[in-house]
Amino acid sequence: MAQEVLDKKHGNGHNNRIKSLGISAEEYQKVRAEVNRRSGVSIPVASSRQKPQAGEGIVDYMNRMKLDSSYNNRARLAAQHGIYNYSGTASQNSLLLTKISR
Repeated sequence: MAQEVLDKKHGNGHNNRIKSLGISAEEYQKVRAEVNRRSGVSIPVASSRQKPQAGEGIVDYMNRMKLDSSYNNRARLAAQHGIYNYSGTASQNSLLLTKISR
């Protein structure tokens, strides 16, 4: 299933992929973890995530969490979280920060 997601056979967005794959959200998290592993994306597990500090932007937050804060990685994360046509605008970065820090 992970390879099918990487091959973009199940569209964009987590909810769309869950529906397309016909699996539970819990099972999808396992597929997502494998997709991230194969893609070289490192996302801390929910229990280890810290909230952003006041006034902290996406790049500073990702650096503090020891994540790759490059534009390419942020664009990949944005797509995984349903933020389409990512160009790094302030509003997109704020939304991405909210989504990855949950």
